[in-house]
Amino acid sequence: MTLGLGVLCDHGETMVIGSEQRATYGTTGNVPIGPNDECGKQFYLRPHKVFVSVAGSMSTCHAVYAQLAHMVARLKEPNKIPPELMMTLIDEARFHELRRIYNWQMKRKMGVTLHQWAAGKLPRGVKMHDLIVKYGLEILKHTPLKCELILAGFVGEHGLFLRASQKEIIQEETSPGVYAIGIGQADATRHLNKRGQNVHMTLPRTLLHVYEALYLSQSQYVGPPPELLLVVKKRDSRIAVFPTAFLEGWRKTYDSRATTASLDDSGVAAGDVLYRLRELKESENN
Repeated sequence: MTLGLGVLCDHGETMVIGSEQRATYGTTGNVPIGPNDECGKQFYLRPHKVFVSVAGSMSTCHAVYAQLAHMVARLKEPNKIPPELMMTLIDEARFHELRRIYNWQMKRKMGVTLHQWAAGKLPRGVKMHDLIVKYGLEILKHTPLKCELILAGFVGEHGLFLRASQKEIIQEETSPGVYAIGIGQADATRHLNKRGQNVHMTLPRTLLHVYEALYLSQSQYVGPPPELLLVVKKRDSRIAVFPTAFLEGWRKTYDSRATTASLDDSGVAAGDVLYRLRELKESENN
């Protein structure tokens, strides 16, 4: 369970990515296990200015990301990844893991592999009865892919801003330029909509809105806002980060205000943001 956000701003020239870090566990022997707030949920898709934020089952998410990173690394022209190609790679990575999950569920529930069931070649000469076909289809239908991801960044002149949720088709949009994943996505999106967040807002105003959304979505399953928000600019070779501790003062100032529009016109706010932006360190990358 988690909350991840990806937001476009500065007329599409900048992307802000933020994810809380809580991993929630169930119980062992009827003894509840407390959450861990140091779970890595954001990944740097090297060597590009691209990040992937994930939500869902961490083992499934990590497997999907690992497969995606492997395929990107094998591209013959790694500096040319148009959105259409990245969407294809994401789908292949998702299906690679989904097929593995499907195969295990078939073995667990029917004692046959996914390939045996799909080919109609069951062991020991068992006839492929219609009931076996229908049962297999039900298994596939009710087996989830517990993985959501936001991919955001730039490869050359190409902006990549995509959202993939479980088995659903990949989303690609530039307006209003807001994606949320995880159990806290409804609360976060509701707040961003309330603030009127859109692709044309400035970076200072967007940073505040993302921080507010993360702050307000905290729950048993959604941890506190991260210490840093990622900032990726089209015309800057660096991956930058911004400290959320600074945004707490802004949050308190604007908490009771209907609008944050004054941040768009504030030279002081723009200067504060520029001063505090710094390059991401290797040790800070999940």
